[in-house]
Order: sequence, then structure tokens, then C-alpha cells
Amino acid sequence: MLCRSILWTDQAPNGEPQVAVSDEHGVVLCHLPSCERVWSAPLPALVTSFVLLPRFGMAVGTQQGVVLLRPRLTADWRRRLGCSS
Repeated sequence: MLCRSILWTDQAPNGEPQVAVSDEHGVVLCHLPSCERVWSAPLPALVTSFVLLPRFGMAVGTQQGVVLLRPRLTADWRRRLGCSS
């Protein structure tokens, strides 16, 4: 996967690693063992920072300000990652 920067890495509740990266289109959350895209959000500005908030919210810093996001994972990804609904 092409990316501009790695923003965050950690484990899902089931222990599998995940990574959040930025590219020219926004933010992408990936499941590392499979390299599958779990979730993405388009952003019209260059991403400069990223913080995971409680209950899986995200604060994404851009050149134009901060964007607060709450990813909506599909039921299949919630089950695969061991996340509560």
C-alpha cells in the first residue's frame, strides 16, 4: 500500500495488529495480517497527525485544522477484530 506517512499502529481487541496511514486521499485503517482496508475517510488537506481517542474515535490533524472522526466498521470487521458493537 502506498502511503505518505504511518500515523498509528496498535492491536485490535483480538490482538491482531492494525495500522493507520495517510495518503493523498485521506486516512486509511488497515488490518496488518491480511493488508486489507478496514476503513477509510477522504480528507481534502494533508494529514499531519493522528490520535486514537477512547471508544475508537479519532482526532486527525491536518494543515487546515483538526477533524474528529468515529469510524463505522462493518459488522464483519467488528466481529473479526473483536470490537464491541
